[in-house]
Amino acid sequence: MTYVFEVVDEAGAVRNYVAKFMRREADKLVVEYRGLQMRFTISHIRDWCAVE
Repeated sequence: MTYVFEVVDEAGAVRNYVAKFMRREADKLVVEYRGLQMRFTISHIRDWCAVE
């Protein structure tokens, strides 16, 4: 499964991410992006979808 995210960063810019791994930790979403684990506040996620 592949996950595609649009995230609004602190500066208000929209960034797109493609991740193979996703999990939730409290109010954060943890994704693996280019070999790194990144955490986003769920309220900053603008849109997402899962693709097989």
